[in-house]
Amino acid sequence: MGNQEEEQLEWFWAGIFSRNPEEIMNAFMTVPPAIQKDCLNHLKKMTIENGWHVEQVKSAQFALEILK
Repeated sequence: MGNQEEEQLEWFWAGIFSRNPEEIMNAFMTVPPAIQKDCLNHLKKMTIENGWHVEQVKSAQFALEILK
């Protein structure tokens, strides 16, 4: 993965976990539907699997509420 791709990925997840509805939607809408589906699946896993930091879980739950 190139530096630019890493920065885009970092920006994407920063937006998804921002707890800012506008930033969440902006980040989500920048990727194709297949990636959106993967993102939603990952967020759902974060809310049910053990091992995630409590703040990560809260951010994932918030993002899921916005993206429903």
